[in-house]
Amino acid sequence: MKENPRYDRKKVFVYVFIAVTLMVLLAPVFIRWMLGNETLLGEESYAHLMLAESRIQEERTIHPIDERREFFVTPYHRLLAFTGRIFGLETGSLILGLLLGLLSSLLFFLLLKHLDISLTERL
Repeated sequence: MKENPRYDRKKVFVYVFIAVTLMVLLAPVFIRWMLGNETLLGEESYAHLMLAESRIQEERTIHPIDERREFFVTPYHRLLAFTGRIFGLETGSLILGLLLGLLSSLLFFLLLKHLDISLTERL
């Protein structure tokens, strides 16, 4: 029994899109790692780690990095603390970033589907 070529095209497109998304999300991490720079990406990544660590240790006071700025605990910090308990904070932050990036791609496709826009037909 022969499969529908349109279904195959759509399936291949989804796999290619997931692969490209993973490459885009992981490329900065791997490039920094290959160059010997193991610091975290982003301007406030260590502040996020500090807030997540305070959630893990269930501290009521947050020790500010910069006295001039005020930091608030958000749901992101709670998710980071959860993944930090399982994988460690630095690895958990990389995993959480990857999962949130994939979730963003999924939401993008769901939004296109809701608006009746098909990328596979336009290719």
